[in-house]
Amino acid sequence: MQIAFSGEAGGRIAIRPSALQPGDFERFLNLIRGVPGRSWNPDRRSWSIPDSLITLQAFLALLWRVDGFAVESPPVRVEVAPNAVGPDALRGRTREVLAARHYSPRTVGIYLQWIDRFAATLVP
Repeated sequence: MQIAFSGEAGGRIAIRPSALQPGDFERFLNLIRGVPGRSWNPDRRSWSIPDSLITLQAFLALLWRVDGFAVESPPVRVEVAPNAVGPDALRGRTREVLAARHYSPRTVGIYLQWIDRFAATLVP
C-alpha cells in the first residue's frame, strides 16, 4: 500500500492511498478510522488529519500496527526538545494530548485546573 501526503490549509494534512493491492482499501480504512480528528474531503477525494505531533504519532503507530510498513523495524518516535513554555502553551499541549487519547471533557477540565494551580505556585 502506498500513501500520498500533502499539506492543506488550516493546519491539516491530506492523506490519499495510491497503488492499492487487493485488501489494501480495507486496511487503509481501518487505519484512518483510528486517527483522532480525521475528516473526509469529497472534493479532493482524500482524508484530512490535524497537523499535530500527537496525531502524526498516532497515525504512525496505527500504520505500523496494520502492517503498512514494508521494513522490519519499529516506528520512529518523534521527540520534541523540552522548552521553557508558559502555562498557556502547557494548557494547549495538554488539551491536545488528552483529546488524542479520547479523555472526557470533564477530565480535561480537571487536568487544566491542576495545571493552573501548579502554575500559580511558580509565579513569585
